[in-house]
Amino acid sequence: MKEAMEKAGSLSNSLLAKKSGISEAVIRKYLKGESYPTREHLSLLANDCDCTIN
Repeated sequence: MKEAMEKAGSLSNSLLAKKSGISEAVIRKYLKGESYPTREHLSLLANDCDCTIN
């Protein structure tokens, strides 16, 4: 996810949170591996990072 954020123009956690509608706290948990996104969240994040889910 961090790599996708960097390729999308170095998106910060807060900017990705604003774009996706997912809280910044949840984004931090995903990045730390403390939790994993649902398919719905994964789709939103991929769209906002301009990449595919694969």
